[in-house]
Amino acid sequence: MTETPVRSSAGPRRLDAAALSVWLCALAILSGLGLLVVTAWHGHGAEHQHGMPDEVPSHLHHVTMIAGMVLVMMSPFAVPLCSAVARAALWRRAVGAMFAAWAAFMGLWVIAAGGMHVAGELLAMVVTPSGAIAVLAILTAGAQLRWRRLTLLNACQRTRPIRAGHELRGGAAWGAVAAARCVRVCAAPMTLMAVEPTLLSFVAITALVWWERFSTRRLGLRVPLALGYLLVGAGMLIGVQS
Repeated sequence: MTETPVRSSAGPRRLDAAALSVWLCALAILSGLGLLVVTAWHGHGAEHQHGMPDEVPSHLHHVTMIAGMVLVMMSPFAVPLCSAVARAALWRRAVGAMFAAWAAFMGLWVIAAGGMHVAGELLAMVVTPSGAIAVLAILTAGAQLRWRRLTLLNACQRTRPIRAGHELRGGAAWGAVAAARCVRVCAAPMTLMAVEPTLLSFVAITALVWWERFSTRRLGLRVPLALGYLLVGAGMLIGVQS
């Protein structure tokens, strides 16, 4: 479906909502990649200097890495959201509404990812890291086979009204609601990734999440995605035990 520019009622000025949201997504992805590079470099330097990184810096390293991963993984999901928000707002305030929606969407996702990291750490303390990976991989694969998952995925695309004069508030509310729906869909794979946030697991899980979200034949992907997450879990287990 082609995005329609938001035009002013007078004069040739216009806001291309699709182009602006894509640029915003690209900047967010670059910022996330920058965070990943910095944290990877800092972690390697700390381990090389001290032999083993301290516990607190290690947790900070994981949280920062997860924030970078969220920016890279979830920014494409904000493109249709921001475009829809811009089209629903008055053109003079469409940019502000778009940025409010993006900030609420990504901000809630970063907070949720931090909670998933804590949940994964607690589970690893109870059943060991290998056990946590196995449990979460099985849960993630099982979630792909639920029929209700198609309903949850479709709910991510629902629109909301924005009242004139309340574009910032409306955009932020729209972004927050969209993030909450998205968290319900992606919580299991994101928690799996948070247990052992490595570059390989991030790339594999990102590919599976994007494949599911942007595919037009989601019903036929249920079994392949479930098998994919089981393979990712097996790879993570090999990495932890090696």
